[in-house]
Amino acid sequence: MKEFKRIFVCISIILFVVLINTTVFAQEKVKRSAVQFKDGSVVQGNIVEINNRTIKIETDSGKIVIRQFDDIVSVEDYVDEKKTTEAKEGEKTENFSDKADGEKTEKSSKEPLIAKHTWEIGPEISHIRYEEPSLNVEENGIMYGIGASYAYHNGVMLKGEIGYSYGYVDYKNSGETDNIEDYLFEMRVLAGYDFSIYESSIITPYIGFGYRWLYDDWGGMTTSTGANGYDRESQYYYIPIGIETLSDISNGWFFGITAEFDYFLEGRQTSYLSNADPGYNDIENKQKDGHGFRGSLKFQKKGERIGYIIEPFVRYWKIDKSEVENIYYNGALWGYGWEPENKSTQFGIIFTAVF
Repeated sequence: MKEFKRIFVCISIILFVVLINTTVFAQEKVKRSAVQFKDGSVVQGNIVEINNRTIKIETDSGKIVIRQFDDIVSVEDYVDEKKTTEAKEGEKTENFSDKADGEKTEKSSKEPLIAKHTWEIGPEISHIRYEEPSLNVEENGIMYGIGASYAYHNGVMLKGEIGYSYGYVDYKNSGETDNIEDYLFEMRVLAGYDFSIYESSIITPYIGFGYRWLYDDWGGMTTSTGANGYDRESQYYYIPIGIETLSDISNGWFFGITAEFDYFLEGRQTSYLSNADPGYNDIENKQKDGHGFRGSLKFQKKGERIGYIIEPFVRYWKIDKSEVENIYYNGALWGYGWEPENKSTQFGIIFTAVF
């Protein structure tokens, strides 16, 4: 029940953030059309229905106007910044021309907000903080990495992501150790669906599968109090559930928000105690309970061939106490070991090239 409450609260927060984002941009950019007819009249408003016989337009006053399709001369779309009937200068015009079979169709030079195939790659820098509150253990450090992804958008969204980071962290407890090498690898696959909002924003809810691997290379080092360190390997398997948004600001600039809840499936924490003393056995503790969050703000500039993204982000994990395993010394039972409740917070920024 406790886990379901966490999920409910997280999804509520995600929906609130996304609705705020899309509402703001929807209010700033409301799509309108100015339809000119053969008799010289012009009707402005939203085109709510069109076929090869009639066109139905809802005006700004709420009136429904129905006219014959064959009477159309041109249709000009514009973005109304203040929900008025003033046409925005510089908007592209859409005209109608005859098909070979005699029907008319719309010619549009507008590009979709999201390309059908998208490749992204770029470096990132972040600060990571790991804590075990019950033992007053802390690790802090800077990570440098690179990430890459491929996304397919055609109504349905399919995406694969991969990332690798490397850096140094400082350990602090009763003793201290500096410059411990850390390696972080993550791989994710996502699937979702793109929903268009006012043709200037897209909302994409998604779900997927993720794997996170972290290696703490502490073996062969000692703390300031003389205690021997040992390597630690952490593996998480989880289900990401989230929402992405993307909104057209203007002049090739786009803004997006990502909000995600990570449902923890299972973790495996391996402690290589034999690094500290060959008499000890290495132990693997299973972790069953926990959760994560992640979020980011995306500022994207589209180019003719290559676009660029600046994306500040935060990633958070809270994992409960693991199962208990036996610790042996030279074959005899010495004691018991477990991974205590812990949490980690990583925040940074990604610079990405988009192809």
